[in-house]
Amino acid sequence: MAHDASFKDIFGSIAREKNFSVSSSVKVGKLPLEIDMVVEKQKETDFSVLQPLMTIFEKSGSSRLIIEFKSKADSLSLFHVRKLIAYRQLYLMTEDLWEAKGTSVLIFIVSKPRKLLRKLNAISLDMGIYQFTFDQSLIFMIVANEIRITLENLGFAIFTNSVQKSRQLVDLLLQIPYEERFLSFFMVVNYRTAVKVLKEKDMNSGSIIMKNIRLAIEDLGLKNVIKEIGLSRVIEDLGLENVIRE
Repeated sequence: MAHDASFKDIFGSIAREKNFSVSSSVKVGKLPLEIDMVVEKQKETDFSVLQPLMTIFEKSGSSRLIIEFKSKADSLSLFHVRKLIAYRQLYLMTEDLWEAKGTSVLIFIVSKPRKLLRKLNAISLDMGIYQFTFDQSLIFMIVANEIRITLENLGFAIFTNSVQKSRQLVDLLLQIPYEERFLSFFMVVNYRTAVKVLKEKDMNSGSIIMKNIRLAIEDLGLKNVIKEIGLSRVIEDLGLENVIRE
């Protein structure tokens, strides 16, 4: 996907902080094939900022989710859904075949695949949260561009690339400075839109950008930030000397 590394790294770091068990790039089968992420809830798991996961865990009755990430640039077809079901089975065969009922599948996608959801007769559980059955398997989907922009949904909302949703997101983030890291995450995932929205607000975006790019580097590492927004952007925002020092 277009921002695969940051997608998994950012979401994984948020989930771990909330006491989920998280495994990224999980290899299964003999080839090997790779699952984007496996997330398991614990007794002490905190669902704040990841409220949609609570909805899915409660609806599915499972304690583990096999997650596939899809950016706007990624296609999603019945073939991909079928492949994901196969990955789930391979994972269970490798890890714990007895936990089939406790392991569900989640597709986290940026833009809504309208035709596919219609074809699958998907049910809407809430804004941006869907459920459907395919090949006798229950599958869930979260759409970043449709999710409600609330504090409870921040862990998913920061991946939106909708300009309208981005405006709502920045408004919310500026009201809660104690969650400033989410602004830095959003800037890495969707740098151009974040800068555009800040400039629309007549804000001194330069200092905000510099501060949040630094926070993103602390969380994700310089290499990942450069990979996502480009070396020239990082140098422009931080200055060459600071980049060299980092």
